[in-house]
Amino acid sequence: MSYRLVATASAIVSLAYGVPMLAFPDVIFSFYGVPLDVNTVLATRMLAGSYLGYAILNFLTRDTADVTTRRGVAAGNAFGWAASLAISAYGQVQGLANGFGWTSVALQIVFIAAWLSTYTAQRYARREPQRAAAR
Repeated sequence: MSYRLVATASAIVSLAYGVPMLAFPDVIFSFYGVPLDVNTVLATRMLAGSYLGYAILNFLTRDTADVTTRRGVAAGNAFGWAASLAISAYGQVQGLANGFGWTSVALQIVFIAAWLSTYTAQRYARREPQRAAAR
């Protein structure tokens, strides 16, 4: 998979999760069967801010030619998705969410694999200087 494809897809998915979680966390978590109180709404909105940050980072770097930047973004994303996977899988195994929660686990696995593949591919990519944006 190309870096551009993974970064774009990740930006779209992060945006699709981030905006609704920021605006309507109770509605989103009702799909998962998870009740929210005031504290978890605050934590959910903080998580949504992180998703939106990933979306912006991935979208703005999708066309970069700099291998070091691509590897850094890929490593950061792979770690973020992996940390989310550990938490989501733990919650699912503990029965903290309904069966719909497994869709998040599956999505996280897909993006971990995609970002790790991108990270590995960049290892063998030719290092090219960053090009200035056309004006």
